[in-house]
Amino acid sequence: MFRYACTIATALAALCVNTNLAYSKEPYKHSKRISELVQPLLDSGTLPAVSIGIIDHKDRWIGNFGRLSKDQPQPPTDDTIYEIGSISKVFTGILLADAIVTGKVSLETSIGDISPEITEVNAEVASAIQLRHLATHSSGLPRMPSNIAPANPLDPF
Repeated sequence: MFRYACTIATALAALCVNTNLAYSKEPYKHSKRISELVQPLLDSGTLPAVSIGIIDHKDRWIGNFGRLSKDQPQPPTDDTIYEIGSISKVFTGILLADAIVTGKVSLETSIGDISPEITEVNAEVASAIQLRHLATHSSGLPRMPSNIAPANPLDPF
């Protein structure tokens, strides 16, 4: 079921993301101020590294700050992968809201309507679970799939 929830999140992202944006090679107009705000967090050790992305009309800018870790003194890059944890729920919620406002889906849209593969595996689940249930954590899906055995059960992700 976790795989299916990821499929739904990916499908929502695909509905909403504009891929016609170009990365700006020029410094962002607020990059100096962003650096001033980030530096105290780096200096205090609150954050070892941070990458900030900005979408401004049709331009995209990425600023990378700090060092990956004490053992990895190189700075992050545009390709650095961060563990984002629960903030992905916020991103998914924003994508869902956008898809609803633009009429691509509704809260009553079933997961089977978005991902027919789920219907092939379990038609009852595909028709019973709606986007409303996923967004409000009331779908009845388990927190963790039964086929995942994390190395650290206290930090399964």
